[in-house]
Amino acid sequence: MYAAHAKKHKEETSKSKLQECLKFVNDSRSDNDRFSALIEITHQIWSGGFTESDKETALKAIDHHLLAQLIDTSTVTSGESIDLYKSIALSVFAALSSEPIVLHCPVLNGYLCLVNDVLRPDSRFSCKINPDSEALFRGMCQDCEDIVFGISQLPNGTQKLQDSGTLYLLLDYFLSNQQGIKILSSVAAAMRQQGDAIFLDSANKLNDAISIAVDRLAQTSSLPEKLEYAKILTSILFGLSMIEVSITTDWVVPLATTVQKLILLKLHPDDDEVILQLVQALVSSVGPGVLNPAVTGSFHLLKAVVARVSVEIYMQLDGIQPENAAERHSKLDGAYKLLCGAVQCAAELGEDAEAESVIAVYRKLVDTRDTIMEFLYSVADQELRLPQNHSVVLISVRALAAILVEITEEPSPNLLKLLPFFNLLCQPVEYADDVIMEVKNATQAALENIKMMGMNSILESDEQEDTEKMMDKTSPVSDKIRAEIADAESEGATAASLESIGTIKDLSLHPKDSNYSNSSVNFTSKQTLKSSTQNTEAVDCSLPNGDANEVAQSVRSDKLSGITSKCLAQDTSQPHKDICLSKESIEEFRIFQDAVYSARNKPRPFSARKVSFSSKSKNCLVKSIKGAGPETPPPWIPGPDDVLGFLLPAYLFLADCEDALAVMVGSDSFQVVVNYLQRSLSYLLEGKVSMHPEIMTTNALTLVQNVHTTSPETAARMHCFLDLFEIFMLSVPNLVNLPSPPHQVCLKVVETSLAAYKLQMIGNKKNTTLTRIKHSQARFFKAVVEYLKTAYEIRPHKKRPPSLVIARDLRRIWSSLMESWVNCLAGISELVTNVEELQDVLVKSSILAEFLAFLRESEVLSLEDFPEEASLIMNALLPLLENGAGASDHICELILYNKGLEIARKFNLRKLAKHLVRFSKRTAS
Repeated sequence: MYAAHAKKHKEETSKSKLQECLKFVNDSRSDNDRFSALIEITHQIWSGGFTESDKETALKAIDHHLLAQLIDTSTVTSGESIDLYKSIALSVFAALSSEPIVLHCPVLNGYLCLVNDVLRPDSRFSCKINPDSEALFRGMCQDCEDIVFGISQLPNGTQKLQDSGTLYLLLDYFLSNQQGIKILSSVAAAMRQQGDAIFLDSANKLNDAISIAVDRLAQTSSLPEKLEYAKILTSILFGLSMIEVSITTDWVVPLATTVQKLILLKLHPDDDEVILQLVQALVSSVGPGVLNPAVTGSFHLLKAVVARVSVEIYMQLDGIQPENAAERHSKLDGAYKLLCGAVQCAAELGEDAEAESVIAVYRKLVDTRDTIMEFLYSVADQELRLPQNHSVVLISVRALAAILVEITEEPSPNLLKLLPFFNLLCQPVEYADDVIMEVKNATQAALENIKMMGMNSILESDEQEDTEKMMDKTSPVSDKIRAEIADAESEGATAASLESIGTIKDLSLHPKDSNYSNSSVNFTSKQTLKSSTQNTEAVDCSLPNGDANEVAQSVRSDKLSGITSKCLAQDTSQPHKDICLSKESIEEFRIFQDAVYSARNKPRPFSARKVSFSSKSKNCLVKSIKGAGPETPPPWIPGPDDVLGFLLPAYLFLADCEDALAVMVGSDSFQVVVNYLQRSLSYLLEGKVSMHPEIMTTNALTLVQNVHTTSPETAARMHCFLDLFEIFMLSVPNLVNLPSPPHQVCLKVVETSLAAYKLQMIGNKKNTTLTRIKHSQARFFKAVVEYLKTAYEIRPHKKRPPSLVIARDLRRIWSSLMESWVNCLAGISELVTNVEELQDVLVKSSILAEFLAFLRESEVLSLEDFPEEASLIMNALLPLLENGAGASDHICELILYNKGLEIARKFNLRKLAKHLVRFSKRTAS
């Protein structure tokens, strides 16, 4: 009851203040009157004296023409500073800068230009001739900080600051005086909304600003101030992507050390969340290695993070229901990402790590894994009625998969039960034919109905609707005023009661769009509005008084003619006449300014400032850096292929377990993997851009290859593998001959194809698959041999023997390709003994002849004396040379023709020499 009474009293008081302000505006005739009205409205908006709806009405009554005059006036009252009016303008604008309507104000660009002039290092306003001028400049700087901060917290506000050039002055301004937490907050808002690309040319300055923020976070003894800097750093670190940051960056170790101390404190849950967000941002920007005990000097940070994340995940999953799952997504997602970083860090700990701490971390991770598995099992078993493709479910699968990759132990029965559920999540939803037909029929019926209704009426309706929408955006009369006019028409309101309403028609500036509240500061104007005429220009903003019907008719007339708001109609490009304010008006402003400055410098109670990252507080001065600015976009929901990408590394581990492999085969998990590979290969061959990274395709190929290698009997029974093998044999020639082939994928496809080919040859001489692709085998092997040959170069030299080196275009990525390339050569070397098509390809190719020429011309007499790079290539090619000589007479002839016997004796290649001598004797006889 008390709350209802207080709300009613607030509304009544707001209405009274609004009517008073509107009367001030309506009665204004001189510059001083208009200025007093502006100050009164600004004060009431700033102090929170209006309700939201009344504030919207008041905002539209602000005289922006007067605001423009304040910054354009070149003369001031005698005895005052020449920049007084500009200072007044900045103070008024600062009080309004957090309102969304500011972004559409026609004088905004002029004010931002003035802000730039004040903030730039060589500001012309920086005058230290006398204390008064210096104090005025300090006040202007503070107002500019408020303006920049207020605008930066608005949707698209940082874009406006960037367009005006203000954004690029902030780092210099902050570093020059190392003051102004609001400036740093504005930088954080820009990083949050646009990333670090805007500061790419000022990376060193940004790092210096971060270092200052880290120092203040560590040194301040005020917990609220610590939390404020923590929020700022969180936004900045989350925005880092293009600017390189590593553990060696100056501020990383101090920040990690400070965070380690903070996370061990027992704080309010909201404050705990702030610190946890900072840890997550630190790990996100620097990498999981920042949690390593070597960075902070102890295990405290890693242990505390794992413990905190474990508790957070348990709390979010406990009691989760369809009604609250979406609300918990954000916190769960952050906790899961931090968990994955902690898991990776724990996996990279050296053998000399403290055993007791490692065990403690490991146990906590196992407990967290079991918590996630229990949640997923309840969803899979439908004990928890949560949609199986809910974003919370999918990110839980991602986190569990990351843990399974690092904590490798025998799969538990509960995990085996989850494997079919995982496979279900990796499959796209397919609708039955009758459902598809039903949708088509409904669509067709809707189209027929539209035709029957007639297009003319629809167009007319759309045109009318567009007109109404435009009116909503541009009309100076708000919905609230329309409602009041309608009430006045029906109730026969007097002209006097509508006077202020009619005034709004001329004075309203913008459509309603604001969310603002602020601390209330008692303010009493010492000067009532006067109709002063000295040195002023009278502005008649009133409408002729009339009855309600006339006012309503005027509104409807404006709507039909599409009149825009007065603010938008003002020609701000035209010069404004100078204004002259009386000393009484200036004194009135200073009373207002003192109230603002007093509230700005007076610390608020800590309880009033306590907000969490999920807070929806509208107070711009205490907004969470995480929650400020534009609305948070809806969470990304992983698709079926994304879920498969999460699971593939875990599948690689699980496929080594017989029980897990049997479950995966029984649930058709490999069919889903094969389907993805077919789509991925199709994208590559058609030159389309895939939505998934190459590493995902590489992981899928590695899984298929491992099953062929470790469980050949299981692989031979799966029809999906046979289909995939045929596709690879037919498509590899096209894949490796692409203009820019994806080398990692190409080598993995070849490696997997060779493993599958070997399996097809075992024990079945009449294999139907090999028979079907018999005519494609020569083309396949030719493409493979020529592609593998492009990985190295034999470079000739004028005064010394040729050298064997890795190809120039592959040197940068060779470390990631080397293992697959060597395995492909090993597969070719093994198959050459039985595959005639491969033998013919080797005879016709130059790969063996060029390699023999290199060996023949080399001055090195021992294989061990070759450089490491050349030795790797030679060790891969020599088995191909030796096995080919033992399997094919044509290859023996080729080797002998290229002085192969001399080479074999030179390098003591006994196996090769044995095959060549045997062939020579056989042909001689």
